[in-house]
Parts: sequence; C-alpha cells; structure tokens
Amino acid sequence: MSNSFQALGSLPDNVEDSWSAIRTIMLQSAQDTLPVANKAKRPWLSADTLYLLDKKRDARLNGSTDEWRRYKSLFKARSKADLDQYYNSLADQADEGLKHNNLRSVFRAIKSLSTSPTHARTSSNGSVPI
Repeated sequence: MSNSFQALGSLPDNVEDSWSAIRTIMLQSAQDTLPVANKAKRPWLSADTLYLLDKKRDARLNGSTDEWRRYKSLFKARSKADLDQYYNSLADQADEGLKHNNLRSVFRAIKSLSTSPTHARTSSNGSVPI
C-alpha cells in the first residue's frame, strides 16, 4: 500500500485538484486491498439451488420456455426444502442455546425468524405458525 501513496508526493497546487487526486488514490488503494463483502439476501439457499436459479435465468433469457418451466419447478422444490432446513437449523440452534442456558443464540434465532418474510413461514393452509 505504501507504493500507492507515492503518487501523493506530486500533488497539484489547486485544492480541488489535490483533493480529487487524493480521493482517487485512496479509493483505488482500498479497492485493490480490501475484500468486497456481500450479504446474502437469501441465506437459506444452497449452492445447488443457486446454480438452478442461474440455469433458470439463462433459460428465460434464451427464450426456452420448456426448459425454464422445468428449472422453475426444480428451483421451487429445492428452495422450499432449503428453507425448511434453514428454519430447522435455527430451531436447533435455539434449542441448543436453551440447553446450555445461552440466551444469545436463542434471541439471534428469534430475530432472524422475525425479520424473515412472513410468506415463507405460512403453513399449507395459509396460517402463520406461532
């Protein structure tokens, strides 16, 4: 990173130009050295399910309706299974926390359940489990 800041030695006399040069150098150095952290929007989806989602998107963009429908049904089934597995793992974490008198994991599980979309937690008859 020290090599990136060698360009700061020859700054222009104008304040605006100097600030622009410093800003550009710092942003470029940060972009080169710091990793990009992306938060998963749907953390319950497995890698296989995300692969099916990509294949479904590709089929839609290619205009292959039959292939898109096939991938759509596969994705729907796998995502539902992944969501059930995710909720079961949250319940297991909460249960394990209760066994060890660790309420932090219980509250974390409850928080993640309460921030999840409601439509994902409805039962087959449409009621929300309590």
